[in-house]
Amino acid sequence: MKTTFTLALAFFFSFLYGQPEEPQRAFPGGEKVKQAKIAFLTRKLDLSPEEAQGFWPIYNELEKKLQPLRRKRLRLLLPDKTKKESPSDERIRARVMAELNLREKQAQLRKTYFSRFEEALGTQKAAQYYRAEIEFNLHLMGRLEKFRRK
Repeated sequence: MKTTFTLALAFFFSFLYGQPEEPQRAFPGGEKVKQAKIAFLTRKLDLSPEEAQGFWPIYNELEKKLQPLRRKRLRLLLPDKTKKESPSDERIRARVMAELNLREKQAQLRKTYFSRFEEALGTQKAAQYYRAEIEFNLHLMGRLEKFRRK
């Protein structure tokens, strides 16, 4: 019962807070990945209804702030197919530094939000959330690897 209620809250808050403000090109399968992540976090954290009420709005707020940083990092990491010549060392250095700066911003956001998760869930579950994020990413990479081998 507790898990069902928590899952229902998770989906409610993900739809409430997870809607994009502007139309953007969606990653193929991105919605499925988002739903799988929510289900994974719900299962791993085993939140009470009160914890879920505090957790999901904070989680969605953090995701909303991280998403544009992820997109910028992806654009920096992908090669520019419109240019025929190789980029200069100066251009490469600028892209790497910009990508590293974006990683720092992401890390700073996560540090800031850890305190908020801690207030809502306590230290143990806040730390558990960050471990679950890493586990989910590893799980996703493993599935991607299996898919590529087929």
